[in-house]
Amino acid sequence: MGMDYSAIASKLKAMYGRGLTNADLDTLAQKGTVREICAYLKSTDAYREVLSGLDDTTAHRGEIEICLNRSIMQEYERLYSFMNQDKRTMLRFWFTRREINLLTAGLRHIFTHERIAEDVMKQAVTQFFASHSGIDIVALTKAKTLAEVADACRGTPYFELLKRAEEASSDYFSIAMMLDGYYYSSLWKAKDKYLDKNEIGYFQELIGTITDMLNIMWIYRGKKYFNFDSELIYTYLLPVRYRLTQEQITEMVSSPAPEKAVSAIADTKYSRLFSHREQGHFIEEIYHQIVFETSKHMFRDYPKTMAGVFAYLYLKEYEISAVTMIIEGVRYHYDPSAIMKHIDTAGREA
Repeated sequence: MGMDYSAIASKLKAMYGRGLTNADLDTLAQKGTVREICAYLKSTDAYREVLSGLDDTTAHRGEIEICLNRSIMQEYERLYSFMNQDKRTMLRFWFTRREINLLTAGLRHIFTHERIAEDVMKQAVTQFFASHSGIDIVALTKAKTLAEVADACRGTPYFELLKRAEEASSDYFSIAMMLDGYYYSSLWKAKDKYLDKNEIGYFQELIGTITDMLNIMWIYRGKKYFNFDSELIYTYLLPVRYRLTQEQITEMVSSPAPEKAVSAIADTKYSRLFSHREQGHFIEEIYHQIVFETSKHMFRDYPKTMAGVFAYLYLKEYEISAVTMIIEGVRYHYDPSAIMKHIDTAGREA
C-alpha cells in the first residue's frame, strides 16, 4: 500500500472530521427557512468556504445546491493532488461519473426540454473541471440535438457511444443506461490493472455491491412499472457481476411477477432492498442507505485503499444529498421528524 496511501488516509481523516454531524443535520431540519439553513451551513467547517460568496439573507435553494455540488469537486481536487499516476487513473473514474451526470442532465434538457442548462454549467464549470474534462461544456449547454451533444464530446470516450445512439435514434432512457453500462464496466476492468492485488477485493466489495443492487432494482422496476419483457431487461443490465449470480439474475428476469422476482434474492443481503416498503420507504432509499453503510465500513476499516477513497467521496455525496433533502423539506414546511425519517445518519458522531 505504501506511504502514498498513508498520506491520503491522513488527508481523508482530516476532511471527514470537518463534515456535518448527526446534530448538525437535526439542527438544519429544525430551521424555519432556507436562508436560515444557509446561514447555519456558513458557520460550519464543511461549507464555510464554498458558501462564503452567498448572502444568506437573499440566497435561494438553487444557489445553495450549486455551491454544495461544487464543494465535493473541491474535495476531489485535494485528493487528486496527493496521488501518483496509477491512483489518479482510478480516481479519475469518480470524475467520469460527474461527467456522465453532466451529460445526462444535458440530454434531459434535449429530450424533455427541462430548463436546466444554465444550472448545469454553473455546477460544472470550476477551473479544475474545465481543465481536466474533454467535454466542451459551453457547447453542451447550448446543444439542442443529440448530434450536438456528441460533437461537444469529440475526443472523449463518450463520442462514439453518443454517435451510435444518434444513428439508432435512441431515447433518453436508453442513452442513460448505455452511459451507466460504460462507466461500471470500465471501472470494473480498471481495478485489475491499476490497483494493488491486496486492495482489489475491498474495491470489488464496494463497487460490486452497488452494481448488484442497481441490477436488482432495474429488473424489479422493469417488471413492476414498465412491463418490459425479459429480452429488453437483459439489454439494460450492467455488465458487472459480484455476489449476484447469473442463476439469480435469470430467476428474477424470468419471474412472471415483480414479487416473484424479489423471492429470488430472499436469502441474500440484497433482500433488505424490499424489506421496509410497508413503512413508506422506497427501494431507492434503502439502496442509498446500504451504499452509505458500506461506504462507512470501507472508510473506517480500509482507509489505505482506493476503496477507502471512493467510500469517502460517496459519504460526502450522501451528506450533500441529505442537506439537499432537508432544504426541500424545510422549503415545503415538512415536519422535521418527517424529513429525518428519510435520512440515515447512524454512525456519524456529534
